[in-house]
Amino acid sequence: MKEKLTLEEYRKIEQLVDCALDAPNKKEAQKYINKIQSYKYGLCGSVSYILSELICYVKDASGRVLDKERRVYSLRSKIYELEHYGVEK
Repeated sequence: MKEKLTLEEYRKIEQLVDCALDAPNKKEAQKYINKIQSYKYGLCGSVSYILSELICYVKDASGRVLDKERRVYSLRSKIYELEHYGVEK
């Protein structure tokens, strides 16, 4: 188990988040969310917790939802948190 993501893993997660947000519905977004969840299995500590929260935010903001801009803004703040606390530099 590791406590940090590599920069490459972080960038892949960020790309998957963007794909999930661009998906036309939640069912299509779920494919990308599942791939994000696969990164969580090898993690421990606070980065695992932050990634779990990020996954919840992606589920909430994906597809056709009301007030999508606000939800995406919250999601972006969680991505920022993941970058600064969970990525090896």
